[in-house]
Amino acid sequence: MNDGDDANTGTAVLIKMRARSDRLADEQVMREFLHSAVAAIEARPLGNPIIYNVPIAIRNLGAEPWADEGGITGLVALSVSHIAVHTWPAITAEGKVDALALGEANMLVYSCRPFEIEALRESLKLWYPSQVQFSDLSPCLRWSERSAR
Repeated sequence: MNDGDDANTGTAVLIKMRARSDRLADEQVMREFLHSAVAAIEARPLGNPIIYNVPIAIRNLGAEPWADEGGITGLVALSVSHIAVHTWPAITAEGKVDALALGEANMLVYSCRPFEIEALRESLKLWYPSQVQFSDLSPCLRWSERSAR
C-alpha cells in the first residue's frame, strides 16, 4: 500500500496506433519492437517477449476464434512492471492479411519507475509510423485519499 508517498507511482501510457497490417501481423516485427520499447524506457526485461498469434493459439486450445480475436498479442514482463500490445490487422474477405491496409493496435506501457514518454514515442515511430495517439495515464497512479475506501 502506498501511504500517500507517490515516489513509486511511475509512468503509465496507453498508445493507440494505426499501421500497415503486414507489420501488425508479423510476429518477428512485434518481438523486435518490444525489445526496442524496453530499451526506449530504459527498463530491465525479466525474459524475452512472449508473442501469441491469437487465432493459432485459440485453435491450439481446441476452439475457434471469435470475430474480434485476431492479430498478435505481445507481452514483456519488466523488473518494474510490463508492456502489453494487441494488434488487429485488416483482413480480407478470404481471411488473409490485407498487407497495405491500415490495421489497429493498442499498447499499454506501465513502469513503477518513471520514464521519458518522448523516448518511447520516437522508438514507436520507427516500427509503426502511420498514426499514433498517446494518453498519459500517470496521474491516475497517484494515491488519492478521496477515492480510498
